[in-house]
Amino acid sequence: MSQKINDFSVSIATVNGSGSQSSNNILMRSIFKMGIPVGGKNMFPSNIAGLPTWFSIRVNDQGYISRETHSDIVVSMNKSTALEDIALLKEDGVFIYNTANKIEDQIPEGINAIGVDFNKLAAEVTKSIQLKKLLVNMIYVGVLSELMNIDEDVLFKTVEFQFKGKESVFKVNQDAIRVGREYARAELKDVKWSCKVEKRDLTSDKILIDGNTAGALGLV
Repeated sequence: MSQKINDFSVSIATVNGSGSQSSNNILMRSIFKMGIPVGGKNMFPSNIAGLPTWFSIRVNDQGYISRETHSDIVVSMNKSTALEDIALLKEDGVFIYNTANKIEDQIPEGINAIGVDFNKLAAEVTKSIQLKKLLVNMIYVGVLSELMNIDEDVLFKTVEFQFKGKESVFKVNQDAIRVGREYARAELKDVKWSCKVEKRDLTSDKILIDGNTAGALGLV
């Protein structure tokens, strides 16, 4: 499998209101802080909690960061959209799914699929049922960041940035990321994986911004 260094796309399927937006932003911003051009797009049919949402991340050294139709990595956390998530995958892509959703019978043969019990890993971090639902997302950030080779110091600084003013949640989120990274190191070291990041210096004069914010700044 040929290596895809700083040139790949990720799609993450979750549900609205699960806390995934913060986790996805941490993943994207960490790549940005490693000096690599990256873009993200959140897609959902409505703002109603519990409905499907997808977050797309594109990494590209040349600055091509618009959303691709298909992704090299698809993370499926929403049982109800498993078939749609599989359809987003490139032919040689990697499909990561939550085994707690029991979707194995929906995964076609020949797909490079990696099953992880994210719920069980989250339970290693906290006994709180409500908190576990949120930390499941940080677990997949930890798994992806380890597989992609995202710098851990950069990742933890991004967690602090994301939760600025909410210092009480720093540690538990960092602990969840550590659990995910440790699991990937121990259990996924032999998986077929091609998408990696390498530090660059291509974003020092740039900021991450969404279209609404850019439009507002333009009006100001």
